[in-house]
Amino acid sequence: MRMFLEPEFTPPKHRTVHPEHLPLFDRVLRESEDSELQEQAAVGLTTFARESLADISRSFDILRRHLTENPDAVVQLQCAMALVAADDQDSADPVELRSS
Repeated sequence: MRMFLEPEFTPPKHRTVHPEHLPLFDRVLRESEDSELQEQAAVGLTTFARESLADISRSFDILRRHLTENPDAVVQLQCAMALVAADDQDSADPVELRSS
């Protein structure tokens, strides 16, 4: 009877992010041209900042650069979210300049 039941897959409750990933995310943002990889690296940095797992301040410069220069709006959004999660007050100026 069990073979006729539909399998049930449950997603993991939380993503596993380790502090060792921080240099990798930073490097992807600095060296990769792939917008999907850049997006995921920014999401990882957002997770670090939001959950206070690591200090992402060394990535502020590259996050700001992607925020103002990257043509992909999704990458810009994820970089902005990382900067907001890290409470980077100095990034407010580029955002204001871009919106006008």
